Amino acid sequence: METGLHIKLAAERLGSVWGMPITNTLLTSWVVIALLIVAGYFIGRRLSLIPNKVQNAFEMLFEFVLRYMEETLGSRALAERFFPLIVTLFIFIFTANLFEFLPFVESIGIWKAGEFVP
Repeated sequence: METGLHIKLAAERLGSVWGMPITNTLLTSWVVIALLIVAGYFIGRRLSLIPNKVQNAFEMLFEFVLRYMEETLGSRALAERFFPLIVTLFIFIFTANLFEFLPFVESIGIWKAGEFVP
C-alpha cells in the first residue's frame, strides 16, 4: 500500500472528438498557437531592408539570443542550427504562461455537483 501524499494533476476534460479527449490544456495550446501564427503573419508581412521600430526591436532581440547561444555552444554553426527550435519553444512556453494572466481564461467554467470547474 502506498503511503504519504499522493497528488494527481490532470487536465480538465471538456469533451472528445473521434475518441480523442479534448482538455482545457489542449484547447489553450491551440489558442496560443493560433495567436502566435496571426502575430507572426502581421509582424512578418511588413519586413523591409530599412527596418521600422518593431522590426528593429525584433532583430536586436534575435541577434542577442543568437550571440548568447553562440557563446554557450561555442560555435556559430551550432547556434544557427538550434536557434529556430530553441526560440520557438521559448516563445510558445512564454506566451502560454502569459496567457494564464488574461482575465477570461480561468473565469469561464461550469457548475458540477455544486462546485465551479473552470
